Amino acid sequence: FPLYLLASAFFLATHGYRGIDADGRLYLLQVVHGMHPGRLSTDLAFMSGNQDEFSLFSFVYKFFLNAFGIESGTRYLFFVISILWACSLLYLLRSALRRYRLELWALPFFALFVTASHYYGYGPWGYPVFEKICVARPLSEALSLLGLGLLFADRRTGSLIAFIFGTLIHPL
Repeated sequence: FPLYLLASAFFLATHGYRGIDADGRLYLLQVVHGMHPGRLSTDLAFMSGNQDEFSLFSFVYKFFLNAFGIESGTRYLFFVISILWACSLLYLLRSALRRYRLELWALPFFALFVTASHYYGYGPWGYPVFEKICVARPLSEALSLLGLGLLFADRRTGSLIAFIFGTLIHPL
């Protein structure tokens, strides 16, 4: 547990929240549209439906917005996603190391992942990994990393559940 906490703190320190930006604006508008359908009913993005109809992300996002408001709810959801992402990655590495009885050679890869920069930009070593905005992809990725870790740990049912929820969060 202390290693997970330390890794999560390090991940949060290197992946600061960028605010409601880029695709995060669309996800926020999708939730607002679901809460107040009349406000955006004539907007082209919502007249014929969109990807939100196939995702559970807006349901999760709506919970945080109702509980904490727009800015704080978005920030808190990003924080939860970041913690889950970092812990899932660490669990995946730990499970793979145990399963294949490997030494700690994988730790540099972990360091690469946790220090890489914005998804659309490039980290210090040129490898994009994690988005610094509140969107569905990082949550889906976290559940996929968890699913792989559970698979390496021979927990197939848990792995299947993580993969299913990851797909339901971001099916595209």
